Amino acid sequence: YKMTILGVLGLIVILTCSLLTSLTFLKKSKKLQKELIVHGKELEQMKETAEEAMLAAEEANMMKSRFIADMSHEIRTPLNAVIGFAQVLTSTEIETSDAEKAEFGKLIMLNSELLLKLVNDILDISKIDTGRLQLEIKKVDIVQLCNQAAVSASAIPKPGVEIRTETSLDSLLIDTDKNRLLQVMSNLLNNAKKCTEKGSITIRLEL
Repeated sequence: YKMTILGVLGLIVILTCSLLTSLTFLKKSKKLQKELIVHGKELEQMKETAEEAMLAAEEANMMKSRFIADMSHEIRTPLNAVIGFAQVLTSTEIETSDAEKAEFGKLIMLNSELLLKLVNDILDISKIDTGRLQLEIKKVDIVQLCNQAAVSASAIPKPGVEIRTETSLDSLLIDTDKNRLLQVMSNLLNNAKKCTEKGSITIRLEL
């Protein structure tokens, strides 16, 4: 039975080698399958991140468009006031007293400052986009800043709406960027003024 035994042993060796090869391929395939699953999850996460980024970019563009549209509308109000009062002052057909001329000049200055502020707001958007917006932190009297914000918001009065400041403090120094904080407060006050038909808007400051 020598040939038969050798044949059987040869067959066992071949089957063993085939089994080991199959196990090796099976192990590699499982490893590859796990890697594919991991890569698939990473790709899915990257896809979701890309979609979120695209949505954020679209939302940012929409916000910019709304901001520019709102600013275009906001600019017209002080610009029309400046042009209107300037036309009255330079008109030869309309008689104006010295007191009226002084009042018109004051209104032109107030609206010009408001117009400059709106233009600076638009320029700030460009600085934020390019990462060039810098804060200038200094000692600022917040009581004085609140009063300034109230006066600025009252530059173009709204009938039936009063803007006032309430505080028991004469002075309070804080570390902040004066122009940026004034910008925030002015925007909040102007938004409140738009939404207030009648009554008062109060800045209350407490320590």
